[in-house]
Amino acid sequence: MGDKKLTEMEDHELLVELVKSQRKDALGQRITAFASLGVLVALVIALAIIVPKVVSTLDQVQSAVTETESLVKQAKGTMEDIDTMVANVDTLVVENTESVGKAMEDLNSIDFEALNQGIQDLSEVIEPMAKFAEMFK
Repeated sequence: MGDKKLTEMEDHELLVELVKSQRKDALGQRITAFASLGVLVALVIALAIIVPKVVSTLDQVQSAVTETESLVKQAKGTMEDIDTMVANVDTLVVENTESVGKAMEDLNSIDFEALNQGIQDLSEVIEPMAKFAEMFK
């Protein structure tokens, strides 16, 4: 029957061919429906596995971002403290440089020859007193 043209077939033969064709189409539709259902189930399972991991990863990213923001704030505070410390050290160096300069001026103004002469004169005066004090021991 499959080699006759549709125009040469009788009504009964045409109905039989139509039913066969509909059964083939119905089978194809069932296979397509089951395949689509299988893809849908696979997609749902994949999403059930992937979505929690994505949410977990996003939580970790959020936590890392929050921690990074905290560290940046801490670093800014530390940099401000370092700036203050450097300013204080600079002030200290300037003040100590002035003090050391004044001390050097004071040392340079000392007449060491006169100081040595004064020490020798004092030694000459104290020597007789020391001898006198030894007598009472």
